[in-house]
Amino acid sequence: MKLVIALHDQDQCERKQEGQYLSRSAEVMRKSLDETVSTKNMNLDRHMRLVLTHRGPEFWSAQALQESALRRVRNQYYTREFAHLVFTELLMCNAKDIFLSPRVIQFRQRLTQELVEHEVVTCRGRTNAVLMLTAVSSEETSVLVDALAAHLPAGGLQQVKYLSVDNPSAKLWHHVRRRCPNLQILALDPVHLAMTCEFASSRKRTASSTILRTILQKFSACSHTCTPCSWGPIFTGDKFRPLTREEEQARLQIEDRSMRISIAEKILSQLDATVPFFERIEWIRSLAALAAVRRSEVECVVPGPNRKMFELLHTAAAGPRTEWYLNNLRMRRAISPSRLSLVPVGTTSNEALHHEINNWFRETQKLHKTTLELKLSIMSFGKLLTHNTALYWTTTRQMSEAEVLARTASVALWSPQQWVQWCEELAVGRKTEKATLNLHPRRQAERRAVKDMLKKKPAASVGQDRKRRITPNTLLRQDNLRRAGVRGRAPVS
Repeated sequence: MKLVIALHDQDQCERKQEGQYLSRSAEVMRKSLDETVSTKNMNLDRHMRLVLTHRGPEFWSAQALQESALRRVRNQYYTREFAHLVFTELLMCNAKDIFLSPRVIQFRQRLTQELVEHEVVTCRGRTNAVLMLTAVSSEETSVLVDALAAHLPAGGLQQVKYLSVDNPSAKLWHHVRRRCPNLQILALDPVHLAMTCEFASSRKRTASSTILRTILQKFSACSHTCTPCSWGPIFTGDKFRPLTREEEQARLQIEDRSMRISIAEKILSQLDATVPFFERIEWIRSLAALAAVRRSEVECVVPGPNRKMFELLHTAAAGPRTEWYLNNLRMRRAISPSRLSLVPVGTTSNEALHHEINNWFRETQKLHKTTLELKLSIMSFGKLLTHNTALYWTTTRQMSEAEVLARTASVALWSPQQWVQWCEELAVGRKTEKATLNLHPRRQAERRAVKDMLKKKPAASVGQDRKRRITPNTLLRQDNLRRAGVRGRAPVS
């Protein structure tokens, strides 16, 4: 039964429906068993082990394991040929030419088309798919909107109805509305404020940030007794209801931390994250109570904004900012409950993606933009591949993203005919030309620009040759043999 489930899940990852699982599982077992395993014993798991070989995964008997030289890592066995294959692939494979091939680009467009056929809710996608992962020159509104238009197909732009960002504005609303004509609500991420305040504690949660997260969580709660209009008209940045006198007084208590401790503790003790805010005064009083109870913590300076924490809370309680927060409640009430399960809270899924990027490669600022774009393109392709496979080709067993990616990527992407056609594009007579890397000229231009900029520095004007460091690869060879290497570079003596 385990083998049948594994075959079914592999078919789902390969996007095909072959069936005949009983006969196929019997064929696999027939090929895997040898004379050392008794066919009369049905408890085969105790006598078989999975071995990774250069031919692929195979099932070996326990007796065959003892007679072979295998490496074991926990319950994984692998041969010398497999270890050498992994070593050479990891050491030599750059994948620059592979991921720029028309076949990969066509496959990526097909994955995006699968998402276009379903409704797109946020910038990352209604089902939390990574639709845009690219490098931009700045965070200006026009640049962000152009990047969004470049990465989403026309059908996807028309399906965008709700957008959640870190810093909404009327300018952003109008620019996005031109590209996404069906956009209805632009909301402010309700979690970003808590993450910013945690910069004051080296991104560690404190008592004040925990309370603040509970307060902000009420902007993600959904009440089925309300309608999108229960919190007033949708805010677009142009017109908003001015704060009442009571709301202004409560906002002033955030700035001077003057709320009575007994009242503040009562407000915080009655917080229920599952119930949304119904009035703006509830939101402002909650922040005032936090500022009064945690007076010492909210007086810390937050790196980045270089402002004290209570000043950030005071800004968050402003009239326009509050309306952007309330757009979260209007948005989540407008979305059908059946689709809310995969909708992320604000931009938290993007923040998690940024954390994953930082774990994948460090110091993105030191990379050339073209190199960064290539790395992000490969990463987004893998995220999109696993997302569509897990969502539209469901497996019997719940698998991790890494396992889905490994299974899906094992499918041969090129047929023999497609590979020959792609290779013939480089054929000139009997000679094979080098493949053209689209990003390579841009990278060369970026390197020249950086080099010219360094020459303008005062230290670069000193007429001294840069001393080359002696390494085993630059030592002068004591013979006259001609070796392959970089032309025109004399070895260090």
